[in-house]
Amino acid sequence: MKLNNFSVAAKLWLALGCVIVLLLITLFAAIGRGNVLNARLDNIATAQIDKAETIAQWGGLTQTNVARITASLLSADPAVEVAFNRDCPLAPRLLS
Repeated sequence: MKLNNFSVAAKLWLALGCVIVLLLITLFAAIGRGNVLNARLDNIATAQIDKAETIAQWGGLTQTNVARITASLLSADPAVEVAFNRDCPLAPRLLS
């Protein structure tokens, strides 16, 4: 079975079939690689969101703690300290 025994049309169809197979291989490789990259980007985005939430929480706790300390320093009334400790008891412990 030599290539010379095939007609020109059969040779062209064979070449076209080879090109299509190679294109399909390239397509599936690109889809697989794209899925891997998307999964990696999702992991990175999730980590960044978690970091941003932690930063926002820490910033809020810091502001609350500054307000608590400022109020405690400006007032000699022990009720101020009790009120702040009752409203936000976790702020000093979470910040340290």
